[in-house]
Amino acid sequence: MKYSAKIIVKGEPDNIIELFKPEIKEFQNKRASYELEKKGEQVEFNIKAQDSTALRSVINSITKNLTVYEKVSEAEKKIKMDKTTEEKISELQLIEQNLQKFLSQKQQFQSSIVEIENALKELSFAKEAHKIVGNIMV
Repeated sequence: MKYSAKIIVKGEPDNIIELFKPEIKEFQNKRASYELEKKGEQVEFNIKAQDSTALRSVINSITKNLTVYEKVSEAEKKIKMDKTTEEKISELQLIEQNLQKFLSQKQQFQSSIVEIENALKELSFAKEAHKIVGNIMV
């Protein structure tokens, strides 16, 4: 008896074909073989085998490779999400640092205002005023 099967994989056809290129050359033997065919956004695996054991072996090999590909793709997506999260955290830290600088400047200005107001109050009561410029009193 001769057996044949067809597996159709939808999505990312170029990546899947690239994944299976080395496998095609290695897998062709007298008992079983398969061919890849890109059809639009899908890939067809056309499997031919001399016996059911060889057919099962080829199908298992293909599906194991596809499973590994799926898991790696999922991991890559998670890593990309993690990088985006890291970038957002960095942006928030930068905003927080800028806010701290502004608060510090605000406190400096407030203390300067209080100092100037106190000086003006004292000047209003004084008959004479002097100013210190460096080490000299004018």
